[in-house]
Amino acid sequence: MRINKKYEVLPFSMQEIGPLIKDFISKEKQVAITVTGNSMCPFLKDKRDKAVLSPITKKPKKDDVVLYLRDNGTYVLHRIFKVKENEYIMLGDAQVYLEKGITDKHIIAVATAFERKGKQLNCNNFLYLCHIKLWRFLYPFRLLKTKSVNFLKRIFKK
Repeated sequence: MRINKKYEVLPFSMQEIGPLIKDFISKEKQVAITVTGNSMCPFLKDKRDKAVLSPITKKPKKDDVVLYLRDNGTYVLHRIFKVKENEYIMLGDAQVYLEKGITDKHIIAVATAFERKGKQLNCNNFLYLCHIKLWRFLYPFRLLKTKSVNFLKRIFKK
């Protein structure tokens, strides 16, 4: 799906438009949304990039970006870090702590394309896949860095 360059940005939160997205997806339609928040940096930037959400046609897999609804009512766009038998382990690209307990009932749609820095990008794009593999490889180092910084903050805060 190509993202139309002539569109209006509507000032609604994800909580307000989430039910509309669910409705469109349930009718087998694709929806393009502007990414808000920083949890998917550096790949997707707040209010700059867009994601094309599509109905789920097959079981989501590791590295897919999905829109899901947490039990507390929050809509989230994150990457699947790991797939277990009955749950998905989620991780935003800018995050280091895993979110567990997401199941098929939580997942609303899967991202099938992106607009990043104004350029169209399909999820099967070679460079996109290389970026994802590299970022996944760096995860233990990002986690170690975050834990080290937090430890040092606790020490010097005393």
